[in-house]
Amino acid sequence: MGWDFCGSTVVKKTRKPHKCEFCGRTIPAGATNVNHWWGKYDGDFQSSYSCHWCNKNKANLVEDGEILDFWDCLRENIFYDEFRKYRECDCRDENDMSGNIEDYLIGDDLIFKCEDCGKIWHTEHMPICEVIL
Repeated sequence: MGWDFCGSTVVKKTRKPHKCEFCGRTIPAGATNVNHWWGKYDGDFQSSYSCHWCNKNKANLVEDGEILDFWDCLRENIFYDEFRKYRECDCRDENDMSGNIEDYLIGDDLIFKCEDCGKIWHTEHMPICEVIL
């Protein structure tokens, strides 16, 4: 089915918090230059926002007009090489398997951490809001 109709705009400054449609993080009130789209999709009305990082990387998060799973996109596309490299942790778990690298978001940072030994392998800055200098 897809979109019956759709419009989009850039919100100069948000009045209240919104959830990013891609990553699920909260876009705070007062955030500037936030992408907002709305319309009727598959018979349902929709109003969505995207954080700054997701909006810049939306080409990797959407396929044929469908929003893909955010975590799958990070692991299998956007940070594939980094994620694979960090799975080479030297530690061993109780089954003598090599490190179990997990990724998670804390604020603006994506963390690659070995769940077995606790070593943080990589931190990637992924800003929710546009930084104004």
